[in-house]
Amino acid sequence: MHFIPLGWPKKKVKVQKAKIIFKEKIYYLGKFFKRNINVIIDLKKKQVEKKWYINKTLEKKTVSIFLTYKFHNFFFKFPISFLKFVFFFKNKKKIKLKKNEIILFGPFSWNYAHQIHEFLIRIAYLKKKKYNTIYLPNHLKKILFSKIYKKIFSDKEFKFFHPDETIEFSNAAYLSHIENRFVNSEFKKTLQFLRDSVQKQKIRKKFQYILVSRQNAKSRVLLNENLLFAKLSKYGFKKIIFEKLSIDKQIELTKNCKIMVGFHGAGISNCAYMKKNSLVIEIANKYYPHPHFELFCRCLNIKYRRFFCVKNYKNLDGTCDISQIINFIKSKIN
Repeated sequence: MHFIPLGWPKKKVKVQKAKIIFKEKIYYLGKFFKRNINVIIDLKKKQVEKKWYINKTLEKKTVSIFLTYKFHNFFFKFPISFLKFVFFFKNKKKIKLKKNEIILFGPFSWNYAHQIHEFLIRIAYLKKKKYNTIYLPNHLKKILFSKIYKKIFSDKEFKFFHPDETIEFSNAAYLSHIENRFVNSEFKKTLQFLRDSVQKQKIRKKFQYILVSRQNAKSRVLLNENLLFAKLSKYGFKKIIFEKLSIDKQIELTKNCKIMVGFHGAGISNCAYMKKNSLVIEIANKYYPHPHFELFCRCLNIKYRRFFCVKNYKNLDGTCDISQIINFIKSKIN
């Protein structure tokens, strides 16, 4: 089956479904020159293991980013084969998996948005599979040990490995990624499972209207956020800095949210918990038209509208047209 990705070049791509892969040995390298890479490598072929990331294109691009370093004004890219050299000079840990154990690999495990659409999605996929124990990067501890997710995945045991570790996994099964660049049945089904599981939880607090704030962000900042909030507050909007909150609190605040507004960032990933027919308004820099939140909304039957900034900076900061956004919200509230 072929689909055209959201926000990507209008080119048909083949769906690559999640696949459980068995390997006698897998070599995991957590860090490379103080940078978390969470990559698995084939030592014999001196290449990244297949299905480590979503597809070959993103796999090569991501690894290239991790292996490129700036020295003064020069950029140097280490060859992938160099990972073999690094692996042999690191202290290695050995883990042998049992038949009911499986591993989830992948980059960006420390990022909240990636935790939802790349790791939690695959855990949901394994919900009815025979694997009772799942190995994961330890960045996932916070989200999986939250009260809500502990309850949702109470039938699974999680074991964590640290990004500083270099590990030789043997007798290993690992799960490839679920394609998450466009609407497809596999991604839609698992994302809906997560949302529906959260919606079943008893949560008292109700926030109808939320502005997702990035005031503490070091990059990708909405420069007139305070002015936007001054206008939004007249309509009952609350400004939320999600990174300050526990996972349970983030879910609590968004589960019954009717309208969520925010500049593109991880906080909007909480739209994954919103009800059908609620509304997400994303503000975006034109130089970074990432489609993930539109994808979330389409899969979950959430209404979605994106406004591009009127001033777009190459560092991905931006300034939005406040009156345009307010007029749109007024049309939805009234």
